Amino acid sequence: MRQPYLISGDSGPVFQPAPQTRPSRFLRVLVVVWLLGGLSFALWRFVSTKSPDAEKNVPPPQLAVGSDDLLHHMETANAKLVTADAVLRRAEDQISRTAAALDRNYLYVEKRRLDNAVSTSAEARSSLQQARQEVNLILNSIKEHNSK
Repeated sequence: MRQPYLISGDSGPVFQPAPQTRPSRFLRVLVVVWLLGGLSFALWRFVSTKSPDAEKNVPPPQLAVGSDDLLHHMETANAKLVTADAVLRRAEDQISRTAAALDRNYLYVEKRRLDNAVSTSAEARSSLQQARQEVNLILNSIKEHNSK
């Protein structure tokens, strides 16, 4: 009666469960080595931060050879700072004119955004003026060094 689905009196085939086989030790070692190899490749490939394209796009640094060359570079930087300061002043003037028109048309949110832009540009102008002072200091020291 251990087999309820058999007709009584019929012995029928005897069902034997398949023996549970464990994978061989070689197969386990092979799978572990394969997983470790894949993990090490993934770490090597994705963790490395240097890409060959990034190294190719870096321009070589421009080095000043003599004090005359350095003086020329500093004068160029000073001229660029002066033009940047002029552009910033024009932008501030344009913003202040636009802010006045927005105030008359009751567009207070836009006026507040422009006021924030004015304060940001004022901070940028003060940074530019500080950079100009530093460039002028360096220029004067180079000129004094050349005159000696």
